[in-house]
Amino acid sequence: MPRGMGRLVNVEKALSAIAAADPGFSCSIRVNDKLLPDYNSHTFIIKKGLCVTDDSYCGKLDFDVTVEVLTDIIFSSSAIGSIIRFPSVRPMISLMLD
Repeated sequence: MPRGMGRLVNVEKALSAIAAADPGFSCSIRVNDKLLPDYNSHTFIIKKGLCVTDDSYCGKLDFDVTVEVLTDIIFSSSAIGSIIRFPSVRPMISLMLD
């Protein structure tokens, strides 16, 4: 059960960190962002530990998602990540708000 809110503000940096952490992971992702369209709305290719932006990519996409859905995927449980074959980690936030 998610216990907070999140949003990716720099998709390329997040995907680059995932690529560097798991060099065997390869994926093609088109991300659409209504709030920051010029900054985050691109096609990203992850391969051999690198993430590159390639908006001219016309091959088969593994994911075609909004930035909100990508955020949910990245921060989902590892069990869900293994089902959709995407490295994911559920963050632990231990703050109490009054």
